[in-house]
Amino acid sequence: MKERSLIVFTLLAQTAVGVWWTASVFFFVLHDPIAEELLAPVLATCVPLIAIALAASLFHLGTPSNAWRAFNNVRSSWLSREILSAVAFGGASLVATAEVWFHTGSQEGRIALIVGTSLLGLALIVSMSNTYRLRTVALWKTWWTPVSFFLTAGLLGLLLNGGLFVVVLDNMPEGQLFVWLTRYDFSPLAIIHLIAVSVVALLIIKLMATRHWLSIDVAALLKQQHRRGFRLYLVLSLIGLGAAASLIPVGERTTLILFTSVAFVSIAGAEIIGRWLFFEARMWLGAWH
Repeated sequence: MKERSLIVFTLLAQTAVGVWWTASVFFFVLHDPIAEELLAPVLATCVPLIAIALAASLFHLGTPSNAWRAFNNVRSSWLSREILSAVAFGGASLVATAEVWFHTGSQEGRIALIVGTSLLGLALIVSMSNTYRLRTVALWKTWWTPVSFFLTAGLLGLLLNGGLFVVVLDNMPEGQLFVWLTRYDFSPLAIIHLIAVSVVALLIIKLMATRHWLSIDVAALLKQQHRRGFRLYLVLSLIGLGAAASLIPVGERTTLILFTSVAFVSIAGAEIIGRWLFFEARMWLGAWH
């Protein structure tokens, strides 16, 4: 149960940060009232994601009521910094989303909130990476841990953002959509294609990084013990890669939704298996170090 809760916490927290980063980029590129209305629902998804992640993290504790003690060692403990930054990111994303959604405060204030929340997301991924870079687990004490966490945030954040983007555009009034389309030199479809290209590039990088990680002697033992898990991880990753690549030439709405859904489900499934194998590296191989 404890390892499952950590899988949920790390994946959902990284997804929330990835969604926020991607939406923030589009917020600055497309900044106007219509763009804010388009991106507000996307930003809002970060709030329940990080809330569920934090709730799941409580199940890792022997006594959840003592969770507040995690803040006692912020100066010396990466775990305390991880929890603090997760709570701070959740609170900041809630406030920033409310500001954008209801158009309260000044434009400069909303920009400052979005930038600040993005930096808190960065602090969360960095502290999470350092929390798991333990000397006693050779497969965690490598560059692969932070690289993997950042790539997961990018992959799941981009895909979820792309799917939400399609849904929001589909529900936007035609007149408002026309105004938005004529205001920019590129179309919403170009944004979907940009997301697809980014996902393909990040996934290829992650598969190459994972292949290098598995070349370590200790990782070879883990791969042999869980060969079916690694095969399923690879199959799902390749399906997701194919679906994301298929988005690039697509322009029809129904096909966009189909390929986006297949890509997200496949890559999310691969990430769940990959994160399970990540924690198996400690449980199964811890005695070797």
